[in-house]
Amino acid sequence: MLFNSNDYYLNAYDKSNGQLQWKHYMGWKSNVPPFFVDSTVWMQTGENEAIQLNLRTGSQKGKLPVSTVETKPAVKNNILYATGIYNGGCLFAYDLKADTVLWYRFLAHGCSITPYYLQDRIIANAEGNNWLEIGYDGALIAKGCDSIEVGYPSELPCVKQFIALSHDGKEIREDFLQRFFSADAEGLSFYNTAHHTFIAGNSRLLVLGDNLKGKKAIEISSLSDSLELEDDESVSILQADESNVWMLIAGRLILYDYQNKKLVKAADLSPWEPHQVVPDGERLWLISRKDGLLYGLTW
Repeated sequence: MLFNSNDYYLNAYDKSNGQLQWKHYMGWKSNVPPFFVDSTVWMQTGENEAIQLNLRTGSQKGKLPVSTVETKPAVKNNILYATGIYNGGCLFAYDLKADTVLWYRFLAHGCSITPYYLQDRIIANAEGNNWLEIGYDGALIAKGCDSIEVGYPSELPCVKQFIALSHDGKEIREDFLQRFFSADAEGLSFYNTAHHTFIAGNSRLLVLGDNLKGKKAIEISSLSDSLELEDDESVSILQADESNVWMLIAGRLILYDYQNKKLVKAADLSPWEPHQVVPDGERLWLISRKDGLLYGLTW
């Protein structure tokens, strides 16, 4: 279990016994998680450098030719695709063997949003609800759009406008969401599995099948008698599979069987003031907002 701590270190703990295996000084208190590529850990230092660490020992293997890696990478044919800072905020392709950036495309602040890596194209955020379709060769899918000069990628005429993509690649737009949620779309949490799309707001959990067909609309307040939500209360979908969904709601962790409409488990995590929670079987890994420590909890 790798964990960024308040003392500027990246720490690796053995999940079975809680023993510290190694630690590596990052030089800053990072809220950016480390990323894994095969047996290598990628992390960002306080010197605006992205470096590689050996996962087993924590020793540094080398520096990357980018300043930061902002979102979880994807690997295809030994080429890694990610967003980060490289001549500005961008999407880039990095050759793992040659240790070089093959191409990059400017996204501005859109680089902080994880792209959708589809079979034949990448759909990357160009700030706000603006998205660009980009081939794995770095070229825009729309013909002729690359030749148009604009100040920001969001100004390109081939930009598509939507909130998110469903599991089967359908565009989820604001007018669709307004049918189910009264809150602003920016406050919604999205999660895709192979066959379902989950959307959660402070009042409702929506489970969608193919072609944005609504399979279930579940009132959040009905999940547990102990849930008392304020209008501005956030709901985060932590994990989901084809039967269950894990949600963090008002400091409570809820495991809900949406297929059988049954509450499986609930745990009150509010004493820890959870900043990040990762379900792991019968155990929870929790970073506390109160003290910045990592906790392993059995539930």
